[in-house]
Amino acid sequence: MSGILTGIAGVLVTALCAVLVGRSGSSWCRVYIRAVEDPPPRYTWLLSPPWQTGLALIVSALVIGWAAACDAPMDGLLAAPIAAILCQAGAVDAVCHRLPDALLLIAALLAILSGAVRLATSPHAPTALSWLGATALAYAITYLLSRIRSGMGYGDVKLMGVVGLWLGGYSFLAPLWALTAGALIGGLAALTFIVFRRARLKDSVALGPYLIAGVLLVWALAIS
Repeated sequence: MSGILTGIAGVLVTALCAVLVGRSGSSWCRVYIRAVEDPPPRYTWLLSPPWQTGLALIVSALVIGWAAACDAPMDGLLAAPIAAILCQAGAVDAVCHRLPDALLLIAALLAILSGAVRLATSPHAPTALSWLGATALAYAITYLLSRIRSGMGYGDVKLMGVVGLWLGGYSFLAPLWALTAGALIGGLAALTFIVFRRARLKDSVALGPYLIAGVLLVWALAIS
């Protein structure tokens, strides 16, 4: 029975992500990018309702399915909305090099809920002090990187603060592993663009999507 209930809950959460993120969120994001002038938005089709709905469905279903396979269904149910919202924020970043504060705030609130549930229910969870320390460390390191010519902006700093709230509930170093993985993925992507002449050395690259990819990878490893 618990398996059936978990499956029903998974379907409901996936559908909710698709409706809220894919529909309402898509409309909000398209209004958001209209106010952005520098750089001019491109690839705006990434924020279309069909694309965002499909992305939310795929991401939330994969997150819930992976968690169920790892015998951690509650982690998947709590993580799916966070992952869907972060992916939408990453899409906005790809379009206009901005990570919207509103989306990061929603993700942060959900991350706090996820972390609190994990600390209260999992015997393997770190202490609350370790959780908050991981968040502060991830934020501080990313902030320092943003002050040098690393390609990171303040939106990436806030993103890693959210990641600390989420992954810090798994281990102290998980947010830093996510930052490392995201930076490596972003570096490889930038190198690929340069090799195939899709970008130049002086071009700025939106790091948000790659950082988020690293975050999801580390989360998947953390629960396995």
